[in-house]
Amino acid sequence: MVTMAHKHHITPKYKGGTDDPSNLVEVTVTQHAMFHYCNWRLWGEKYDWLAWRGLTGEIGKEEIILQARLEGSRRGLQKAHTMGSTPARKKHAQKIQPLAMQAALTPESRAKRINSFKTIGHQQGQSNSQYGTMWVTNGETNKKIKKNEPIPEGYSPGRKLK
Repeated sequence: MVTMAHKHHITPKYKGGTDDPSNLVEVTVTQHAMFHYCNWRLWGEKYDWLAWRGLTGEIGKEEIILQARLEGSRRGLQKAHTMGSTPARKKHAQKIQPLAMQAALTPESRAKRINSFKTIGHQQGQSNSQYGTMWVTNGETNKKIKKNEPIPEGYSPGRKLK
């Protein structure tokens, strides 16, 4: 059985943590989910809640992206407000930013982003952390295997979230 390793930030990036190796620890998917659950319970940060729910398969990638962007815009609005933003500008941003984020998640926007990434070589080939692997599922459990390995009995290609 292949155990997938994740890298978890000991001090989260939203708390000033870096990608320095001394701030990273290698964990299993289950351990990673548990770390984010504990961080969420400890600090109440929505980013940890999203990571925990995503790692357990309770919410999908699209929902995580949308919620993280909404959370980011709220943080941006709070920061702008403390820097002297007018109430009218804050109200306008609260109204417009969620609509802009939803527009960024449309199939057309996604296709344009993918095309741009291909053009610049972003996460292409061996620079992609998923390179040479594939997801398989038995309907209840997802796991990642190397593409050249045979698919385990009872599993099929793909990944289904609970």
